Amino acid sequence: MLRTLFGSIAAVALASVSSAALAADVPPPEPVPTWSGIYLGAGGGVQFGDLSVESRHCKLYNEHCNYFSDHDFDDNDTSFVGVVQGGYNWQIGSYYVGGAFVSWTFGDGLGSDHKRHFDDEIIDEDDVFGRWNTEIDNMLTVASRQGILVTPNLLAFTLAGWSWADVDHKFRIDCDDCSKSIVKVGDNETASGLTVGIGAEYKWTESLSLRAEYRFTNLDGFTDKKFFEFEDNDHVAKSSFDGTVEQVLFTLNWNFGNLGLPF
Repeated sequence: MLRTLFGSIAAVALASVSSAALAADVPPPEPVPTWSGIYLGAGGGVQFGDLSVESRHCKLYNEHCNYFSDHDFDDNDTSFVGVVQGGYNWQIGSYYVGGAFVSWTFGDGLGSDHKRHFDDEIIDEDDVFGRWNTEIDNMLTVASRQGILVTPNLLAFTLAGWSWADVDHKFRIDCDDCSKSIVKVGDNETASGLTVGIGAEYKWTESLSLRAEYRFTNLDGFTDKKFFEFEDNDHVAKSSFDGTVEQVLFTLNWNFGNLGLPF
């Protein structure tokens, strides 16, 4: 909730700064004739991740889970990101602006890292442990946005689309004296999910604008499991990932108009 509030405040802050500029001694910018056209932008921001991991390790007897150990983690992480984007705006009438865009966020990933030893009922070795590593990195978003012109130069908008993110999730069973891991579960996957958000954009000139927005992405989870043998016993290890990403982004955008294209 605090992150959502932070994103909303960021959008409102942009609108407040724009209003303050109009109220100050600095001459206000000329009203832009239209928002329609192609644009490219770049900037940065901060992102918040909620990473949920559920795993189970079983010792099997007659193909049934005889002894098991569950390990669940729910971690929050924060990192800074850069963003590049491009899109098209289409103004209809005096107040409505629609359009679509593609963006790529990159930089420090969102991650979690845990290590725990197993119960003696599962593996009767003091130096055997489980290790869980998860990281969300780089996100591609394709979305549409719809907005209302509060003033000719200030746009308040919502957005909705789909995102794809690189997720590296691994659960391995290892030991201090092992030359290699006993078993590895998980892999690098591309997780996707719905993205929604709100924001505001202010045009200082016909070709230059500042944009602030909040985005929420719910990534689809995935599960992996493997059967293995240890100390003449059959075992199975399973691990699942689920996560969400929230981003607060600020971008400077260059607007090129229609470039002579017939739309």
